[in-house]
Amino acid sequence: MIDGTIDLATAEQTLWDAVVVGAGPAGCVAAIGLARAGLKTLLIDRTHFPRDKVCGGCLNSDALSDLDRLGLATAVSELGGFTIKKFLLAQRRTRATLDLPAGMAVSRRALDALLVQKAIANGSHFLPGQPVRIDHTNLQAETRLLHLGSDGTVAMQSRTVVLATGLSTAVCVDEAELPVLAASTARIGMGTTACHFPSFYEPGTIYMAVGRSGYVGLTRVEGHSLNIAAALDLPRVRASNPARVCREILEQAEFAISPEMLEGPWRGTASLTRNRPQVASHRIFAVGDAASYIEPFTGEGMAWAIRGGCAVVPLVVRGVQNWSPALMHEWATTLNQHLARRHRWCRTFARVLRHPKLVRAALFLTAAMPPLGRAVVRSIHLESYK
Repeated sequence: MIDGTIDLATAEQTLWDAVVVGAGPAGCVAAIGLARAGLKTLLIDRTHFPRDKVCGGCLNSDALSDLDRLGLATAVSELGGFTIKKFLLAQRRTRATLDLPAGMAVSRRALDALLVQKAIANGSHFLPGQPVRIDHTNLQAETRLLHLGSDGTVAMQSRTVVLATGLSTAVCVDEAELPVLAASTARIGMGTTACHFPSFYEPGTIYMAVGRSGYVGLTRVEGHSLNIAAALDLPRVRASNPARVCREILEQAEFAISPEMLEGPWRGTASLTRNRPQVASHRIFAVGDAASYIEPFTGEGMAWAIRGGCAVVPLVVRGVQNWSPALMHEWATTLNQHLARRHRWCRTFARVLRHPKLVRAALFLTAAMPPLGRAVVRSIHLESYK
């Protein structure tokens, strides 16, 4: 377990330059950058680390490039993850394999724990196991008030807040201030880790099986583990269970399954497609999945989070020095420049995956015309083809 570096009483008595709420990739990267910039930074998470997380477990080439610029690439490579070079997509008996710019498969348990440790090493304080609620009663003050603990009796102040709570539905910021819009047809995320699985699943490939109820992605991560992450229709999961729904999808795609492979335990997420029309408020910046999220497929989600965590740092620094409401608009523009095109492609891909006939047609065309598949990959992994 990663210990906190500060107690509640001291945190309450400190005036922070920046409090980062959420210690996933977006939050940790932001905390690292803010601490390096000399800001008095506190990283908070409601859970303790290491912890498991529903995720495809893939760092694509764009994510690795950003981690390299942060000086973290070597440490990430030492986690023992596998280099990813291929994406195998299947719908029933129709299959296509796409070449990917080299990425890495690593569990969120290992990655997030490493990033928390790096945030601490770079000067950020860390406070785990603390639910947070951001007070919205005084939006003209020079600080934001945060209430900590399940009863909210501990209160502290910060000049700025980075909201990096991912897809969590836990109350953190008032919905009237930063509302979240979830797509009515959005699928939910479900995931588990298997230690016993068929040899069919080799390191270095993302396997994805598509069915009427959703799709299942499988990737070998560090150690002898298979990361299983699925996007499933909520009514179908409620009528059955995630293991059974995933088994049906894998069987339809004729992927290998062992008896114990899907035994769980399973973890879930909220809706996978959601948007915050407003990504900043008075002294608050939303980053990563907390800003917006579109179903990703080959590691895009973590790439978006890391890119957002890097990009928010200079705006927070300026906000601490001299807050201006113009920074809110600037953050929205910055996110749009970095992510809009990538989001459009993943949104289109997600829509196609809901129609099996379109999937089969796309797979047939991709197999028959390899340049088409390469064009799709280039459209999502922009940095790798500059």
